[in-house]
Amino acid sequence: MSQTRNARWDNIKLVLIVFVVLGHICMEFSSSDPSLRALRLWIYLFHVPAFMYISGLFSKRAIREKRWSRAVSFLMLFIFMTVVRFIVDASIHGIKKASMEFVNVKGVPWFALALFWFFLVSMLIDKVHPAYILAVSFALGLIVGYTKLLNTFALQKTIVYFPFFYLGYLSDVEKIDAFLDKIAVKIAGAVVIIASAILVFINIKTLHKYMNFIRVRGTYRGAFHNYELGFLWRILSYLLSALLIVAVFSLVPKIKIPFITWAGRKTLSVYAFHFPVFLLLNGLIKPFANWMTQDYIVLKCVVLSLVITAITCLPPFDFIVRKVITIPPKKDRSKA
Repeated sequence: MSQTRNARWDNIKLVLIVFVVLGHICMEFSSSDPSLRALRLWIYLFHVPAFMYISGLFSKRAIREKRWSRAVSFLMLFIFMTVVRFIVDASIHGIKKASMEFVNVKGVPWFALALFWFFLVSMLIDKVHPAYILAVSFALGLIVGYTKLLNTFALQKTIVYFPFFYLGYLSDVEKIDAFLDKIAVKIAGAVVIIASAILVFINIKTLHKYMNFIRVRGTYRGAFHNYELGFLWRILSYLLSALLIVAVFSLVPKIKIPFITWAGRKTLSVYAFHFPVFLLLNGLIKPFANWMTQDYIVLKCVVLSLVITAITCLPPFDFIVRKVITIPPKKDRSKA
């Protein structure tokens, strides 16, 4: 495999992290705006599974060489983000209304905890045949909606999204690149993106009540009247996510793009700091909060997401995150 870093994947990560930021900002203002609700729902159909897939795609060496410190680094990031969120909430609402949730995990930090579980479990079961792992992981992803694990150590989301991570781990980067380069795939990708967006925006009044299911929050019983068939809806969500992941990936250019490709290598700092920065802006600066409630709210959310992404990928934020995730030793004593 070529030693040259593939710009496509950095570009994709930048696109995805902008969707992450935009989705979280839309969440704060979507209660009364159907366009924001539709945009948020469409983003949540694929952006988390897509990031899980990419995380697995570039996890091969760490998992095969049993780099336990890689797993621990995400646990440290989870703890750091939880503490930062507590400090931000305390500064805005007062310390009595702030809390640190390390067991009943809610909010943005859950993703880091899920990655800890993904790396840990993948290292432990690396000798098991992949076909068995995929079969069991998909089955668990369908079954967990009937349980009440919910936010406990982010286990519900971890179980539902693990198949995407493991599929990424099993994927060959060069073969995926060749597939994404096909003109037919790009055309089909454009059709899927346009068609899905139109369908979501047209049917948002009906679809919005399933938002918690799409976000993997709550049980099937809380989402559907015929909750016994919840596993079928999860299968459908898996398929929709896979289609949109391929569609988005296929349309992102593979050439180096000034700032964008560079910023795509800094998505961890954007993930860690984007929501605290937004909360501070919206909670402490009244003119900003008033400005966000006025007209053109969709455009403002898009612009704000781009600005916050650009700010939080800068060296000071990246430096802090790198320090946090390199607290564990870089070299493990154990050998593969």
